[in-house]
Amino acid sequence: MFHCRILITRSPSIIFSATAEASANLARFDGVRYGYRAENPKDVLDLYGRTREEGFGPEVKRRVILGTYVLSSGYYDAYYLRAQKCAS
Repeated sequence: MFHCRILITRSPSIIFSATAEASANLARFDGVRYGYRAENPKDVLDLYGRTREEGFGPEVKRRVILGTYVLSSGYYDAYYLRAQKCAS
């Protein structure tokens, strides 16, 4: 039987875990080896910035930003580890 209470309790932990994983996985799409590549970059930082700006949609950018925040050193214990404990 499906229980809404379980879904409501676990939803934030799933969101934090999913965004953290998305952030970590999408970090490799820098236009050098994988994925879309911006044309005529000025330097490597321009390549990274424009590749992600042009290649990622708004929802992907939101998930990367939230995932990076969740995984940052000051919030890792407060959000990510707590979400992992709740999910298991």
